[in-house]
Amino acid sequence: MAKSHLTALDAEILKKAFQNDVRYNKTPEAERRELAAKIIRAYTGSKTVDPKLVDWMCTQR
Repeated sequence: MAKSHLTALDAEILKKAFQNDVRYNKTPEAERRELAAKIIRAYTGSKTVDPKLVDWMCTQR
């Protein structure tokens, strides 16, 4: 599924999936940015990822 843009809901869903993956797999901090990018790429079908979205996904909240 290729998406040309992400909605706020899309972003929240991706962040929740990321947080669940980190918690379940005990992903080390050093690997989290790449995990976030991988999740975004899988969802959007794009090879490029906005680094600000990765930063936001990796923040605790």
